[in-house]
Amino acid sequence: TVPQLQAMITEVYDTYKGSGRPVYILADSWGAVLSHTALHRVGRARPDVMIEKFITAGSPLVPGNIVTKLFMRFEVLKGRLQRRVTKPRVVGTWRNFWAARDAYSNAIPAADSNYQADAKVENLEPLLLQLIRHNGLLRKQAGRDLFKMRDIKAWHGSYFFDYQASLQSISKEIAVAVFKPELAPQVIHCDESPVPMCLP
Repeated sequence: TVPQLQAMITEVYDTYKGSGRPVYILADSWGAVLSHTALHRVGRARPDVMIEKFITAGSPLVPGNIVTKLFMRFEVLKGRLQRRVTKPRVVGTWRNFWAARDAYSNAIPAADSNYQADAKVENLEPLLLQLIRHNGLLRKQAGRDLFKMRDIKAWHGSYFFDYQASLQSISKEIAVAVFKPELAPQVIHCDESPVPMCLP
């Protein structure tokens, strides 16, 4: 996959370099790992290539827990992928999207910026934990709500499908929009493109 991706990146750059249009790469989850390696290989083979933006979402490049760390170590060796996480020299700006409740992702120090998708809900978990410890009537429901709040699959999909949960123990609806307000503007210049996601 990586050699094909490397060739595709070079081909897209060569196709558009004379047009003045920038090249962006948006890579999700394991695609971010493969893209990271491919971009480093492009940098060694074709240092003239320029990718204006590299946007990663839900990337396990810097594992947030021991299970993901072991998986990454094995897969990096098996696939002969880039071992050190560094910014590829052909990338202008690297923006990373992650969630603390997404076990597959983490902040990436090598990125130019990191956006934590679940930062807005951090103050709700202590409330649920307090109910679990001190409220016999709401203990079970608060436990179910805490499980919803820590749903890895829901947070891993939040970068493109947003996150929603109904927390019955504290009568709260949560809606965390990530794609339209945070990720999409990184991909599309809204001042130049009148697509629906750019409209307020």
